[in-house]
Parts: sequence; structure tokens; C-alpha cells
Amino acid sequence: MPYEFYITPEEYERAEANGVSRMRLEYRIRSWAWEKERAITTPPRPMQDRSEWRKVAEANDIPRKLFYQRILKYGWSEERAATQPIATDVDRARHGRLGMEAARVHPAEYIDLARKNGVPYKRFAWRVRHGWSYERAATEGKVPPQEAGRRGKQRTQELHGDIGAPIFQKRG
Repeated sequence: MPYEFYITPEEYERAEANGVSRMRLEYRIRSWAWEKERAITTPPRPMQDRSEWRKVAEANDIPRKLFYQRILKYGWSEERAATQPIATDVDRARHGRLGMEAARVHPAEYIDLARKNGVPYKRFAWRVRHGWSYERAATEGKVPPQEAGRRGKQRTQELHGDIGAPIFQKRG
């Protein structure tokens, strides 16, 4: 069935008889993509009286918008939304640190050890990702380019032998 945006006057009247306002009907059909029959026949949810808790929230210096956001968006109880103080910058920083600790991938003591040994975090993480032990990744310094070249040449010779030999053969 094709999606219908057009709402007939009769459909507006049916919706109004079910307690659905014109604006709510249009939102249901055009914005929320409800089927027409459902949008027309489903009565709106009854409003809850939260005026008492709203007064408590105002007494606790909690803005009205935050009070409702805590209830509707975060699922808090009315009591908690009205009585829990607003988090300070110090509280937010503490929660951020706790979140970082919970999300930590590598042990903190090895990250500190790497920092003390002058190994940047990105290098430490790369080394661990490529199979190094935490201890080795945190304690070994950066290899100079000459040493890296020497090690590469040595490893190539171990795997493939002297690759320059066929090129530099004496012709005889």
C-alpha cells in the first residue's frame, strides 16, 4: 500500500472524535510514519500530573526542562528527578575519570612505565597490538633508523638468504 500524506477532512473529524488533535495527527502520519488508521484511532496518552514534584524540583533549584528531561529521556523516577542535585563540574570530571578507567584497554601501570621510559602511548599501544609483551613495549626505547635497517637486512637474510648474490655475480 503506498504511503499517504494527504489527510481528508473526514479523517480529521474521526481523529478529533478519538481525542487526537489535528497537529498530533499530522505529526503521527507525516513525521513519525504511522499508518493512517493507527494514527486516527489511537488516543493520546493521558497527561500525568507532576505539579507537586515540579514544585519540589523548583525548590531544589532544578530547572523545569531538566526535571522533565530526567524523567522522559533518562527514565528517572519523579522523586529522583526532583531531588538529586545538578552535577557540578567537579562531579562531571570525576565521572569522566571513572568512565575512562572503565574503558581502559591496557593496564595503567604499564602505561605509566612507558611514559617514564619516554615511550609515547601510541607507540606503546602499537607494540602491544603487534604482539609485544606489556613489559617489553613499555621499556624498550625507540630504535634508531640505522639499527632498524640493520635488523631488517639481517631478518631478510635469515628468511631468503643473500638476495644481492644473483645480481652481483662475477661473470666468468
